[in-house]
Amino acid sequence: MRGSGLLIAALGLLIALPRVAWADDPFVKETMVFSAEGGFNHFGRLATNGYLNAWNFGARFSLLPFVPFHTRLRLIDGSLETGLEPVYMRFSSQSQNYGGGALDLRYHFTGLSFGPFVPWVNWLGGVGGTDVKVKGLTGPFMFIMQAGFGAEWFASSRTAMYLGYQYTHFSNGHTERKDISLNSPGGAVLGISFYIPR
Repeated sequence: MRGSGLLIAALGLLIALPRVAWADDPFVKETMVFSAEGGFNHFGRLATNGYLNAWNFGARFSLLPFVPFHTRLRLIDGSLETGLEPVYMRFSSQSQNYGGGALDLRYHFTGLSFGPFVPWVNWLGGVGGTDVKVKGLTGPFMFIMQAGFGAEWFASSRTAMYLGYQYTHFSNGHTERKDISLNSPGGAVLGISFYIPR
């Protein structure tokens, strides 16, 4: 009971604290964002050849198309980022590859910011080509979906580094007789974003 009370008190303090006052707000409408990131995913154990692990790399080209969202509650205050991202994934344990393009949606929770730290959640979906042949899943085409959450640290009003959890799902999308998928219960992403005002 004491632990839950401390958690509620900490959350209340976090909500009450103002966002850091930058000379220029990075979340202004029509700001362009360029991001580069790398990540790691673990897909579990294979029947043969040990574990299935993968590294991924991406470069996101985004826009903040709307005025930041504000409410009296502040919990859901934030800014939506919409972007396109080329994605490359190397299944290092199998020497196989995936490459494609995706739509990436990211929401920055400015109302929950703590100084230069701003929480975020994201969803990515796309399609690409692959030579992957594991657990019955084969190419030449494959769908990818990623979802994650984390926090970004603004070194300045124009540059932020971010770290987060990343879940990854691959599927043939019923392009064969049945839907076969790969799912990663554990993954991480690390990246940097540059905010360029219009």
